[in-house]
Amino acid sequence: GTTNDKFVHEALPNAKIFYLESDADAIASILTGKIEGYSNDEEILRAIVRENDNFIIADGYLKTYDFALIFGKSSKSSKLRSEFNEYLKQIKSNGILQQINDIWLGDDESKKIPPEYENLQGNNGTIKIAVSNESPPFSYVKNNKLAGYEVDLITRFCKEKGYKLVFSAGNFSSVIPAVVTGKCDLGMGSVTITEERKESVNFSDPTY
Repeated sequence: GTTNDKFVHEALPNAKIFYLESDADAIASILTGKIEGYSNDEEILRAIVRENDNFIIADGYLKTYDFALIFGKSSKSSKLRSEFNEYLKQIKSNGILQQINDIWLGDDESKKIPPEYENLQGNNGTIKIAVSNESPPFSYVKNNKLAGYEVDLITRFCKEKGYKLVFSAGNFSSVIPAVVTGKCDLGMGSVTITEERKESVNFSDPTY
């Protein structure tokens, strides 16, 4: 049900497809010879390759696309989306987004320190965020805390705008339903922008 599923079928129509629950399952399946290759987002594959000398990344792309945060269609979520897009524009121009990129998409693990999101003041209220905890380097668990490019990004946003944040962490398949049903105000975890998803959620401007 992911966009990668669609892209693999389009680009490799004769491939035999196996569906796996996690990156760890894919790694084990390659090492045991069950599968010959694994498709995922480029930066997620780069994170895997950094930890596994046995693997290489194939040249070229099945498809290129943008990631964004997703927001519900309520008035509160629409307001948050507008605020976030303004913040994103600001940090793109002042270089902060590039700093976040350098930290989480770079090779220096010592720089990848989970952000301090637990004690934000929340003078302007609390927002609930659905997050995939299995999408490194964008959102994942490091040292028993949520970490990653998007976790850092949303923490900085909430700190500047005076929001307290509450994460609802789970696998990728839980993110969009949590936003659609109103359980969470926004969601993230390397979510690809697609026309089909726009029918049920609103996307921020591209974050990557």
